Amino acid sequence: ASAAPSSAALTVKDEPLAHLVYDALVQLRGWLARNGSDRGKKGESILPAPVVNQLARSRPRKLDELMAMTLTGFSELRKRTHGQNIIAVIDQAAVHGGGHCGPGGGQHVLHAPGGKAAPQRHGWRERR
Repeated sequence: ASAAPSSAALTVKDEPLAHLVYDALVQLRGWLARNGSDRGKKGESILPAPVVNQLARSRPRKLDELMAMTLTGFSELRKRTHGQNIIAVIDQAAVHGGGHCGPGGGQHVLHAPGGKAAPQRHGWRERR
């Protein structure tokens, strides 16, 4: 499995992970804000607040709900980039949070030593 963000189609086996997407994005954003350069600007460029807010409002619980979402207020290129980043978070949820914490585990995506959430090296890129 490639670790880089991809536009590969998600399958029904990914559906149990759809509800983890928002929490994973928030955790990643927080980690970038604490550890990124320029006091969080990197986190904002990878994951702008409007993207998180749109996910927060819709809180997709099933994969088809997630895939049916349309981000508003972005160019087509930015929509594709944000979509790829969201898919990359799903990929990380599959690798790091794939159900081993049990039901109701809450925020348990993107594990790192010491219990802190941290992104792995998985090809996040700033695009302008």
